[in-house]
Amino acid sequence: MVIFHNPCTRILRLGYAYLCSTSLSGRLQPFLERISEQTGESSSAALLDGDDIVYVARSATRRIMSIGLGVGSRLPAHCTSLGRAILAYQSPEEIEAYLRRVKLEPRTPKTIIRKPELREALDVVRAKGFALINEELEFGLRSIALPLIQKDGRVVIALNISAQAARVPITEMEQRFLPLLQGASDALRYTF
Repeated sequence: MVIFHNPCTRILRLGYAYLCSTSLSGRLQPFLERISEQTGESSSAALLDGDDIVYVARSATRRIMSIGLGVGSRLPAHCTSLGRAILAYQSPEEIEAYLRRVKLEPRTPKTIIRKPELREALDVVRAKGFALINEELEFGLRSIALPLIQKDGRVVIALNISAQAARVPITEMEQRFLPLLQGASDALRYTF
């Protein structure tokens, strides 16, 4: 897990995000575009940088969030499917360190803001193999993410599909979207 503790490293973090995105986006983008074509929904890839996720590739079919997201955009890891899909696969020591230092800010009334509940949510993600967020980041937004497990077993990247909650039920996300993410993850596993 890449963690930058010094607040003076903001410029380094931006540079790091750029360097990672240029090398990764070329490999990830075709998979995300295929997922978006098959679902009609936005698909993204991100990595963990400190306590946030940073988008490294994105295929947006429509704007479903109140803010625009692109490569280099940052969001808090605790309330995103991408963040939870990565966090759940870190070592117990890394998860505990994250929980000690992070302040769990509510984005909606549904956001998990108690650390024991987040720890339990991460355990569920690891047991199921995917993360599903239902309006914790923003009202009306639902997303499902899958960790991209590397050859050596590490997880530093996750892939997701986001949709409007009013249009796409949770069952569809699990039954129709999850297999598409699994196919992309399986194909990408041996390239990292």
